[in-house]
Amino acid sequence: MKQWFYTLREVLVRDRDSKLLVESRLSISSPADHLCAWGLAKAEDVRRFTISIAGSSGWKVREEEKSPVLREVCYDDWRCVARALLNFTLAAASLVDAGWVEG
Repeated sequence: MKQWFYTLREVLVRDRDSKLLVESRLSISSPADHLCAWGLAKAEDVRRFTISIAGSSGWKVREEEKSPVLREVCYDDWRCVARALLNFTLAAASLVDAGWVEG
């Protein structure tokens, strides 16, 4: 039996008034490593935000700057993952306002 996974991707976009918005895009696919992943870059700096499936342990929430991992936590409660996703979204919005771009 083939398993299917739902993949949630948060995308930062600007509306007609240049306000920063976060759009959630949900897709269905066969086994996915990341539920949510995006990276931002400015000059030589890179920030990555990922939420991935950690098997039966739950979800792995990870934030990286360049190569070092700033934060990596494994949650077994989806509410904690949703809170981490909100924090990532707010951090990414601040970076985009400061001139960072998706990359």
